[in-house]
Amino acid sequence: MMHYAALMLSRQPRRPCGRDKWVRQTVRAVDWLVDHGYGIISSVGLQTWELITAAAARHDANLRLVIPARNQSDFRHACQDASYHFDLSSARTTFLYCEIADECDDKDVQRVRDRDIFKRADLLAPISVRTGGIMAELLSAAESVGRWVMRDFETPYKARQEVLTYMIVPSLLTTQLRGINDEYLTHWTRGSNGPWPGERKIDYFRDIVAADLYPRTAFQTLTRIIAEHRLIASPRHMPANTPVVSFTGLSPTQIVPLMRWRSRFGEMSFEPYGLGLRRSTAEQLGIRPVRYYGGSERRPVDTDQWLTQSSGAKTDWRQELEYRHRGDLDLSVVPTDDLIVFCLSPEESDQLQARFGIRAVPFYR
Repeated sequence: MMHYAALMLSRQPRRPCGRDKWVRQTVRAVDWLVDHGYGIISSVGLQTWELITAAAARHDANLRLVIPARNQSDFRHACQDASYHFDLSSARTTFLYCEIADECDDKDVQRVRDRDIFKRADLLAPISVRTGGIMAELLSAAESVGRWVMRDFETPYKARQEVLTYMIVPSLLTTQLRGINDEYLTHWTRGSNGPWPGERKIDYFRDIVAADLYPRTAFQTLTRIIAEHRLIASPRHMPANTPVVSFTGLSPTQIVPLMRWRSRFGEMSFEPYGLGLRRSTAEQLGIRPVRYYGGSERRPVDTDQWLTQSSGAKTDWRQELEYRHRGDLDLSVVPTDDLIVFCLSPEESDQLQARFGIRAVPFYR
């Protein structure tokens, strides 16, 4: 009979890479366990569990995947989603339903899932466990009753110290950047705390493991956009959940005050990385201005819903001067002379210009 092992990881930094010891030890532990005939029991929905799942899937290992869900319909959908994102073998993967009560909040879900995983596991393998956390509590309880614990791959837990927010200093902006007014509509981007839109999670974690630095920064996101000649639409925060690509009519210097940290979402609103289209070209591509409404004014009925936006209660969204394109935007039809890209440093702008032959302007000298 096959034994199944559960690896134990407390919450880790949002933007890991293969140089992080907890990442290396996780991969090594999965490698060792599979090579020695163990199956892996894991889950989805949290970065640490998904790294373990991706490492097991890379081996086409026997995998028991615990899926927390509030009903059978959600469970089936989550199973299908996991099969796609991790390229799971139907012959080697068993999905296990972990029922979540309606009143459970996100932290409760984590506790229920983790307890379910450890109850089902034959072997517990701590990797990076925070003292006083949920994992430490479960590990202590397991050892007190003589559960099978393997500490060969354990590494000390380090508190998260990553800094994801920063400010642009207007006085240091380049003359080149200041000279660009409103002749372009610009799509500003930012680093991603997970896979890019349309990217499978197994590919995301493969790149995490292989990289010495986090591989989904704003600069890498911008590089991908240029290389693939495509802006991928997203329904995030959009009316009627319609996938769109957003632009602003503001100049680079005008957008700087709007580049701020949004604690609610754990990310910057924008970073100094963007791609601009000449206004005339943007209009030909179907990029249209957003119509704002607010106060006692109702949503305009004579305008497509995806082109409308509330002016906002706490934030005045009108200041973004937003434009939108419905669906993905194919950039392969746009002449290079009608494009411009922005990035933080001269080294980055030189790299983009040399690689793609596109005009690139840095924020800083």
